[in-house]
Amino acid sequence: MIVYLSMLDTEAEKTKFEQLYLTYRNLMFYTAQTILCNEKMAEDAVHQAFINIIKNFEKVSDIVSPKTRCYVTVIVRNVSINLYNRQKKSNMIYFEDLDYSQHEIAGKQKTYLKDNKFNTRCSAYETRRFSVGFNSHTWQQLHI
Repeated sequence: MIVYLSMLDTEAEKTKFEQLYLTYRNLMFYTAQTILCNEKMAEDAVHQAFINIIKNFEKVSDIVSPKTRCYVTVIVRNVSINLYNRQKKSNMIYFEDLDYSQHEIAGKQKTYLKDNKFNTRCSAYETRRFSVGFNSHTWQQLHI
C-alpha cells in the first residue's frame, strides 16, 4: 500500500485511494482469480490494476458508486486477461524447437528413408488408396 500512496501527490488523493483500495481489493482479487485460476498471478494482476488506476486516478470521482465499481472491475479483468494470454503464449511449444536427437528412435529415421522397399510400399499404398476410379486392367497393372 505504501508503494501506491507514494505515487500520489496530495493527502486528499492518498486518503481517497486508501478508501478505494480497502473497498475494492477483495472484489478485484476475486475477479482476477476467476480468470487466472492462480493465486500468485491474481495478486500480480491486482497489483498491476492498482497501478493502472493510479495512473488515471482523476477518472475516479466517487469511491462507493456503481461507476467506480465497474471501472475497477474492467481494469482488473483486462489486466488478468493480458496476463493469461502472455502466460499461455510463453507456455506454447513449437515442434521446430523440440530436440528429437535424444529420442530412442532418432537414428532409425534415416535408415527408413533410405530403405527403397519402404518408399516403394508407401507409394504403392497411396496409388491403391486413390485409384478408385480406375478400371480393373489399370488396377492390376498398378497392384504390387
